[in-house]
Amino acid sequence: SAFQLDVKKEILPYDLYTEENVDKKYIDKDVCLKYVKKEDQAEYLENCKRWGCFSGDKIDIHKYSGEYCFMDCITLRDGYEKFRSNVDEAIGLDIRNYMSLPSMANDYLVREGCYEDVLKISGVPRHFIQNCVVGGRVMCRNNQKQKVTTQPLADFDAVSLYPSAMARMSGFLKGRPKVITDFDAIYNTADGFYVQVKITRVGKNYNFPCASIKTDEGIRQFTNDLVGKTIYTDNIALADLVKFQDVEFEFVKGYYYDEGFQTKIKETIEHVFQQRLKYKKLNNPLQLVFKELMNSSYGKTCLKPIDTDNVYVSVKDWDKYMLRNYNYIKEAVLVGTGMFMKVKKIKTIDQHFNNVHIGVSILSTSKTIMYEVMVTAEDMGIDMYYTDTDSIHIDNSKIQLL
Repeated sequence: SAFQLDVKKEILPYDLYTEENVDKKYIDKDVCLKYVKKEDQAEYLENCKRWGCFSGDKIDIHKYSGEYCFMDCITLRDGYEKFRSNVDEAIGLDIRNYMSLPSMANDYLVREGCYEDVLKISGVPRHFIQNCVVGGRVMCRNNQKQKVTTQPLADFDAVSLYPSAMARMSGFLKGRPKVITDFDAIYNTADGFYVQVKITRVGKNYNFPCASIKTDEGIRQFTNDLVGKTIYTDNIALADLVKFQDVEFEFVKGYYYDEGFQTKIKETIEHVFQQRLKYKKLNNPLQLVFKELMNSSYGKTCLKPIDTDNVYVSVKDWDKYMLRNYNYIKEAVLVGTGMFMKVKKIKTIDQHFNNVHIGVSILSTSKTIMYEVMVTAEDMGIDMYYTDTDSIHIDNSKIQLL
């Protein structure tokens, strides 16, 4: 239905396919019908007839499942071709050139000029700033299980949270990161910074805190218990901590940017948002292209390092290859007919480039949007019970008040 294809969902009685029945292959018609909903039985029998699955009063369930899977492949093919056509019509890109939606969305933003003068980073600065990446806030109130039985709750969602963050932020930081030597001097003047700080005071506690630490088990936990803890953060998230929770801190180290912003992302994401609205009102599948563009447009920025490459080396060249690359070979396995070695080769950290500083800014701005609503609710005494990145489980009767 999403692509408005002229196909229907075929019927497959999954529970019919036990090991015993699969071994038998031919199953009585009446037995098969026990596993099919009453309203689907006539269509199921029609399928069996059309696909030549009857053998007397028995049904060849192997043949039926084969035809069912074939129809699934036809639907997948038609959906793929329809999506390819839609993407070409909407933005002039060919999905065959991409392995993922984030890759395609990233190319679209590059083409539109959103990354003009925005430099990718690698090595130590990238590794440091990668520590500032904090995904969506997902937690129960006070990190404790909640049970609400007295009133209805609303799952109150933000509209297009990450695209909204891109439209709201000043733009993408231009230029190179610089090492901070005097934090006080750049605190209020830098376009952006990424720092390690030690928390010395938390003036205000919330049921849904605005900062997080990683536990010994590696789980990210949003908590008020921050005093004495060292966290990585950017200028946007740090400003939220100071504003909403009256936090005080000591600077440890970090990087800053002071070469301005590339603002093209603001108008580009607004255009994509409006296009999605337009086609959605028309019930046109093109709206899906713009929806996926919005939802995927930041993912590539935070891409973690791919620390290995797979290389295939012929056995006759193996000794020479090993002598030249032994420092980088993690493992080597003989594969296939014994003519090739599959080599897992280490990639060095300075070969990985990304725009993680942009991704951090988007994530932090999206949290600002959520903090503004949720801190307001807490200050008003409105109960919330759960949040999942862009949504709040909240007393339904209090939404209008909020």
